[in-house]
Amino acid sequence: MKYSVIIPAYNAEKFIQTTLQSVYHQTFKDFEIIVVNDGSSDSTADILSRQSDKRLRVIHQNNSGVSVARNRAIAEAKGEYLAFLDADDVWSKDHLALAHLFFSRHPDFVWYCSAFASASEITEDMIKTVPNRANVPFEARNWVLEIAETYACANVVVLRSVIHEKKLFPEGVKMCEDTIAFMKIAIRHPMIGYLNSRTMWYRKHAGSTCHNYWRSREQQNMESLYLSHFQKIAQLPQCTEYVRLYAIRASLFSWWKRIRSMSMLPWIEEMKERQIIHGIILTWWLICCAYVSDILCKAAGKPFRIRYNYIDKIIKHKAASQRKQLSKLP
Repeated sequence: MKYSVIIPAYNAEKFIQTTLQSVYHQTFKDFEIIVVNDGSSDSTADILSRQSDKRLRVIHQNNSGVSVARNRAIAEAKGEYLAFLDADDVWSKDHLALAHLFFSRHPDFVWYCSAFASASEITEDMIKTVPNRANVPFEARNWVLEIAETYACANVVVLRSVIHEKKLFPEGVKMCEDTIAFMKIAIRHPMIGYLNSRTMWYRKHAGSTCHNYWRSREQQNMESLYLSHFQKIAQLPQCTEYVRLYAIRASLFSWWKRIRSMSMLPWIEEMKERQIIHGIILTWWLICCAYVSDILCKAAGKPFRIRYNYIDKIIKHKAASQRKQLSKLP
């Protein structure tokens, strides 16, 4: 078997059928589908039980998080390559065919990804209708310098034999867990095959993990956990300068956001919830305090932002220099 399609699913009743249809419609047929139902409390399990495609395997587990679900699917996979897909995203019908074409032409590469687009509405036409890609060339790109900031997990395909960890995805991390996982691969295999043509749609909706994460109170705890994993990766002896720069930049950006979040806004909202704010005088006083607090937080965060911009320029310069040295792949 050539490909194992890995799909973690949690309360995905609104989208899982469309996602599966995008896999069923693939023009390349040699694959299995592994869906891990991560303790869904909606009708996701019922929808999965009604599927008739024999290539589909469904694994049920207690709710343990997306990383545990993906790691479970990887352990169960039989395909030579792992193709990741989320339960609310979709592929174009030639997604796997193009991945297979790339690996057939370039067997020395161990992973591949394509361009993607975000969409609030995903239709059948988007899945079935694809442009003529006969003349679209593949490229070789450095994952850390050019892809790590601009990818979605659902457009990545990896050779299963290069995954040595039993738990590639860090369990307990609720956001950016895929960045950590793929960075582990990148330190051993920095170059990735890339197709600059859209073969995947990332669905934007209010229920998505990403949408909720940035509005949750546990953001700083999650970021601390995310950064601690990154620091461990950066300390590995085989880790490259590029990965260390990336880790420094991520840490600086996190500190900048933390300082900026110390403005009055969070506790003004809390006081509103407790109905403490009453009267015009108190309201104006809070507005003045918020204004002063915002100025102070901007000043305190500026050194982190300046350092972040400096590191970011170094990474972009290195990416541009490397891009000039790389040629298009057939």
